[in-house]
Amino acid sequence: MEIVGLLKFFKDKKYLEDLLSGVVYCNTPEYYRLCGVEGIGDRNESCVSSYRIERDGKKDVLEINGHMLSGVQSVTMRKGGLEDMYLHCWIAVSMPQNEGQYRSLLSDINRMRKEFGCNYAFIAAKDIDFFVDTVASDNNVSGDYRLVKYSEDSHEWCYWCKSDKYLYQREFRFLFDRCDTHDVEPRKLICKKDFSNILYVNEPLTIIDSVTKELMFCLDLEKCYSGVF
Repeated sequence: MEIVGLLKFFKDKKYLEDLLSGVVYCNTPEYYRLCGVEGIGDRNESCVSSYRIERDGKKDVLEINGHMLSGVQSVTMRKGGLEDMYLHCWIAVSMPQNEGQYRSLLSDINRMRKEFGCNYAFIAAKDIDFFVDTVASDNNVSGDYRLVKYSEDSHEWCYWCKSDKYLYQREFRFLFDRCDTHDVEPRKLICKKDFSNILYVNEPLTIIDSVTKELMFCLDLEKCYSGVF
């Protein structure tokens, strides 16, 4: 399905206001690997698997692909040739085509609101290129972006592919420059101008059936719901 725009939810409204003013926060994969918060944390973020003694506890012997290792503090196994990158993540919103897709969209967004917060920003698909080009050029960083894939095969996991248990997140991901494997400090990218011309902040988003005029989907600060389902 074609993406119509991107959503990003916030528990702390300060970060939403920062984004509107042109400040883009990017977290590191290690931040997510060590985070224990439901939905936010992913021990295998951007990698096939990871072991951290502070997260997993001390193990006298660790077996990796049949090899026995001892005295190990941390292990990160990645898909060949990839390195950790700073991550900036949104939710891809596509136009539902049937009742099942509407119900799925409602369920997924309500779960994301619960895990990430109820304040939100929306950017239309036509403005995504402008957003990433602005961030990259104003901060002299390289930028890349695309939809995240989901798979149950851990050998596929990397910064463009996550475990299928996160499928509900419908993630659209931006990458900005390489970061160190064990870095947990976010990177703050500051743009010369704000994004008030392309971001819709906490404004109701609706889908109305063109024939029946029924309210198929609505997101506002209070809830995400349908007048039909």
